[in-house]
Amino acid sequence: MGKRIIIGGDTSTANSGFAVYKRNLLKGLMDSGLFESVAEVGFGGDISQRDKVPWKYYPTNVPPTDPRFKEFNSNPFNEYGVWRWDKICLHYKPTHVVSSADPWQFAHEQTSPLRQYYHWMISPTVDSLPQRTDFLQIIAQADSVYTYTDWAKRYLREQNIPAIDSIGMGIDPNVMKPLDKVALRRKYNLPEDAIIFGFVARNQMRKRFPDIIESFALYLKKAPEDVAKRSRLLLHTSFVDQGWNLIPILLEHNVINKVLFTYHCRKTNGIFFSTFKGERCYSPLGKDVSAFSPNVIFSPSDVLLNEVYNVMDYYVQPCTCEGLGYPQIEAAASNIPIMATDYSAMAELVREFSGTPVKPAALTVEHNIDAKRATQDIELWADVMLDHALRKPVVNSRAVVLQKYTWQHIIDKWVQALDKSEMPKKNWTANFRQYTFPELKGEMSVTQFIHAMTSHIPEISWNVFNLLNIKSLNCQYELKGKTMSAVTPQSVMEKYKNIVEHFNWCERVRCGLENVPAEDYLT
Repeated sequence: MGKRIIIGGDTSTANSGFAVYKRNLLKGLMDSGLFESVAEVGFGGDISQRDKVPWKYYPTNVPPTDPRFKEFNSNPFNEYGVWRWDKICLHYKPTHVVSSADPWQFAHEQTSPLRQYYHWMISPTVDSLPQRTDFLQIIAQADSVYTYTDWAKRYLREQNIPAIDSIGMGIDPNVMKPLDKVALRRKYNLPEDAIIFGFVARNQMRKRFPDIIESFALYLKKAPEDVAKRSRLLLHTSFVDQGWNLIPILLEHNVINKVLFTYHCRKTNGIFFSTFKGERCYSPLGKDVSAFSPNVIFSPSDVLLNEVYNVMDYYVQPCTCEGLGYPQIEAAASNIPIMATDYSAMAELVREFSGTPVKPAALTVEHNIDAKRATQDIELWADVMLDHALRKPVVNSRAVVLQKYTWQHIIDKWVQALDKSEMPKKNWTANFRQYTFPELKGEMSVTQFIHAMTSHIPEISWNVFNLLNIKSLNCQYELKGKTMSAVTPQSVMEKYKNIVEHFNWCERVRCGLENVPAEDYLT
């Protein structure tokens, strides 16, 4: 039996950074011809996406009209495949599972009853320090750990997690490349002598749009009159997403006529640049109200994205943290000088590309993740932008990209890693294993009670689920969202009895003693 590889993560049909990574990796592994088969679990995708890819595709989502939607919607982690993972594994029988995502998105792959039948290779997002203890515990259970950056690799090794190597992200050098800036600006009706700072990012809270807008406004006040007059800030982002309402911020700093946005015409698939015209507006390309801000579902092609970078003079990356910061690589491929927050993965990339690290004003702890995030120094950002506008630095960052950050380079590293990886400890044809629930006797502490219930299931003897149950039993309540409910030893015991039954069901199906109910996503 050859290696059967399944890759989790954002559906490859989307346009997020994770999706682009996954799409190129899947294609590269297929094209290598070294593996028996390659498949995908598409986070956020539904069955309609299956025909868009050449590999086997297992969707995690269903539309609201589907009778299974209520079940899907009952757990927010179902978007990452929690409700379907074991059935998918029983159907596909992977020897290797590869996941490049946040630890909480792939935790269920570690706790699966079928974990012993696949080699688990992960490339976790390490975007700030310190990482939560439960995240580190999940990462430590993997058979092979790779990182996006050397910075993350060093950190995990310091935590006694033997990260093997760093494998970043890549670009297609035939697409992402320097272009004639003057010709492009003529094409898009932009002043040839404009000084354009650009930021390409999804509209999320950690992408500090308010700070770069405020810094740009301060820069305009500090700059000589002729420099300020020619300066623009270009934002390639969406207005309605997971982050900021940009309009009040633009109005507050009186820069609404100095900030440009990318608009994507869905009628012609072209782009144009304009000051804010709304989430949807008239497109001079389509002669219709067919222009929208780009997002992870509807985005311009990479060829046009490269033109977005090439109309810029300088690229800025003001973020609280980054696991990599993919736009820095894209900008570097076109020799656009970069300014980035001097923290996490950004600090590594901006130096690799001979850019300018911008020291944070402070590192503050984010309440829900217990990690430190960078607070932007508004005045320092304004000063660094002004220095670039006056000094006009030139870089040859493309040489670094070609050496280290092309898709071919990244895929070759993954192919090599998978090719030399060991097969799982057990194969899918192993003998049936019966799991039992232990008999509980005598007085026990909470910790002893939890350990006793997992004594017959070593696969879950030390995982985050157990730690949460110890905490809940000690406190005698648990919090789900905003709902608090009582916790008793009996209610916790029922959870573990259900786990034992699920383990046994998986074993019966694996050994052909029972069938998985037929469902469309398993065909």
